[in-house]
Amino acid sequence: ADGGRSVMFMSARSGEGVSSVASSFALIAAEQASKPVWLVDLDLKRNYLFSSFAVGPFAEAFGGVGPPYSAILGTQPFFSIEPGDDREKAGLGLFTAHRVGETRLLVSQFDASRLKPGQNVRIRTRPLYWKALRSATDWAVVDAPARELASAGLAVASQMDRVVIVVRADGTSSG
Repeated sequence: ADGGRSVMFMSARSGEGVSSVASSFALIAAEQASKPVWLVDLDLKRNYLFSSFAVGPFAEAFGGVGPPYSAILGTQPFFSIEPGDDREKAGLGLFTAHRVGETRLLVSQFDASRLKPGQNVRIRTRPLYWKALRSATDWAVVDAPARELASAGLAVASQMDRVVIVVRADGTSSG
């Protein structure tokens, strides 16, 4: 009743295939969606998903990425820049979404090059941001970095409709 749905994919360890699963889910959802599907990469400094759709095999297969649109959605973003001025705290121009080819998929990008020396970006619990994103989309698909690398996924897990833990069953020990 309140818009789209949100699902986050995460793992305990890196290399489990979370980004592949999240991207695949988002592409399938975009084929069925009537509104856009957003693929949000919580690894803000690396932008792995954006890079994957901008150049290389995914870019060739799906048409690359289009121009940037503000991904702030008129609310306070799910991250903060510390220390920062008011413009940076609002995330203006730092966080964008780009349409992938002619699909309904938009992939996020954080412009880490605009951070000043000594500044850090931190993921925050911001329910209003995720509510605004659900209103604008059919699906918000979130790719969280592995827990061993960062706690970003834990910071937003309570804001998601579902959290999927990805485990490489044939390569992960039980201990």
